[in-house]
Amino acid sequence: MFLQPDTRPRPASNGVNPTGSFLRFVIGFLTLISVSFVVTFTVNKYATAQESSRQAAAAIQAMLDANSSH
Repeated sequence: MFLQPDTRPRPASNGVNPTGSFLRFVIGFLTLISVSFVVTFTVNKYATAQESSRQAAAAIQAMLDANSSH
């Protein structure tokens, strides 16, 4: 039981629609750019929050050190 190859004639353009192909490219490209923006924004927000908490901890420590020296 072997499968026979498809020998039906194909259209000259192999069924590729240039407009559809371009739209798929644009949608894929915009999706890539959007995901990149979201990842960049999320990483930047996380890094900013980490730095902010680090600065707050350093400021509190500096105040405690200043009070303990008196």
